[in-house]
Amino acid sequence: MEPTQQQQKKPRFDWYETDQLIVIGVMIKQIDKSKVHVEFQPRRIIFTYEHQTENDNEKIHYELILDLNGEIIPSESNWKVTSVKAEIKLRKVANYRWQKLEAVPCNQPKTCIPMNSLSKVTNTDSGGSSSNDNVKTKGMMRNWDELVKQVEKDDEQEENGVEDLFRRIYSSGDENLRRAMNKSFVESNGTVLSTNWNDVGKSTVEMKPPDNCEYRKWNE
Repeated sequence: MEPTQQQQKKPRFDWYETDQLIVIGVMIKQIDKSKVHVEFQPRRIIFTYEHQTENDNEKIHYELILDLNGEIIPSESNWKVTSVKAEIKLRKVANYRWQKLEAVPCNQPKTCIPMNSLSKVTNTDSGGSSSNDNVKTKGMMRNWDELVKQVEKDDEQEENGVEDLFRRIYSSGDENLRRAMNKSFVESNGTVLSTNWNDVGKSTVEMKPPDNCEYRKWNE
């Protein structure tokens, strides 16, 4: 009898999102539910599946590890198996669109948005946000890098586009929205931007560095 051989494979997958969920489809036909394992972490999922071929001479180890572009609630996430795939549902912590599934490594260039761009806005209330902004401001507290990635238009006009969007949010919001943006940005050293005064008005906004980065004081 020939010894069993094992292959390592990364399965094909696709995904889509709603404001509340990320849904990932891992494409493996005739999948055996009993051999599937999915581990949920706040910013990562690990999918593994052991497939035995019909002649029992070969095992295929499928593994998919995704570092997520946003934070999820592991206890409210789940998975199921159909005839052609495993479907994984991730419950988002915050109700907004990620635009990208996987996180950008910390060593990649980031877009910087100067705080003084907000001070250029005329301090007037418009009574509501413009329909063209396509921005949901209620209940929104985001990691700074995630918000930048969401509003990027293109590489050539990236910085101008982001600054213009912040000006529109700031000018079209009410006094509480502007207070929330200023307080969250200043107290978190530019790592968190919130438009929800009910959240940030209660306590100091803690600094939240990008994933895989560590905060250190300048003299350390």
